[in-house]
Amino acid sequence: MKINYWVNSASKGLKVKWKCSSCGFANTQTHYVRVQKTTYFTSTNLSDDVNEKAIYVQNAIKNEKYARAQLDCTCSHCEYREPWSRFRFEKADRAFAVAMILLMMLFFPALSNKNAFSWILGGLLFLCVAWFILIRPIYIMVMYRIVKKQPRDSLPRLALRLNDVRENTDSSFLSPPKDIKSDFYLRLKKHKQWLANEIDGVRLVINNEDLSELQLKGTRLQNAVFTNCRFNNMDLSETSFRRCDLSGSVFNMCNLTNSDFSRADINKTEFNNCNLNNTIFK
Repeated sequence: MKINYWVNSASKGLKVKWKCSSCGFANTQTHYVRVQKTTYFTSTNLSDDVNEKAIYVQNAIKNEKYARAQLDCTCSHCEYREPWSRFRFEKADRAFAVAMILLMMLFFPALSNKNAFSWILGGLLFLCVAWFILIRPIYIMVMYRIVKKQPRDSLPRLALRLNDVRENTDSSFLSPPKDIKSDFYLRLKKHKQWLANEIDGVRLVINNEDLSELQLKGTRLQNAVFTNCRFNNMDLSETSFRRCDLSGSVFNMCNLTNSDFSRADINKTEFNNCNLNNTIFK
């Protein structure tokens, strides 16, 4: 099945939309996926699976971890780079790593002489080490503080599908990160009251939201509405979706063991790499 984030199979690029915080120009550009699972000293490349990379980038944006997303976008009108797009350190990391190795090879033999040359080498070696343990982390911390002050519409949004990118509508792009946990469980409580025909009950209706952070294992969600929603890497085992409206929603790498989708509206619903053991679809 198709993944829920549009990826150009040739360029491995994700479509990103944002409003420039400098000139206000609305941009739509391609972010070339070269993400890594990184720490300050080591990095492990993700697999070549485009789906994994797309999910990794989207989760990084959702959690406001822009250093992991490594976006590379510049305003096409004024050429301003947003703070969330200034976290690419591949070239600098390689340069400082190579320089550190070379300086170590020169510094230790020259250390016995204790002359001006050895002090210069020691200073340069300290600068290389400081880049990884001091300068780089401080830079990231400062940039994150600047990003938090950015206007909401200047934050990056990823396109959902190719047709949506062509239409270029706001609904075609994932909304900037926001927390839906605060009211979801209250709305779920109201939904259960609605199922029990209580006066204060309200049917649970959610549209175009990412619900991946919620804990829904074994939850009774029957008759709820989840249109165009996203369920990524969730444990939904023994969850009841009986008679739910799930049209346009995407379940990606979810555990749906013993879940109940009987009489649910799964028109245009996608199940990608999900565990469907004993899942009921009658």
